Amino acid sequence: YAQVIAQIEGKVSQEEAQEETKRATRQYARRQETWFSRDERITWISPTQNALERILESIN
Repeated sequence: YAQVIAQIEGKVSQEEAQEETKRATRQYARRQETWFSRDERITWISPTQNALERILESIN
């Protein structure tokens, strides 16, 4: 991560590097969700559903 390099180089504190890493990770996850949500081949399974049952239904 760029944040670790910045910390090693003394440009930011460890706390700042950790917070920036968390922020960057959240942003990346949002971009992935957006990208995957546009793919009609993907079936989203809610964690509240019986996941194994849903998976077996979709592959049989």
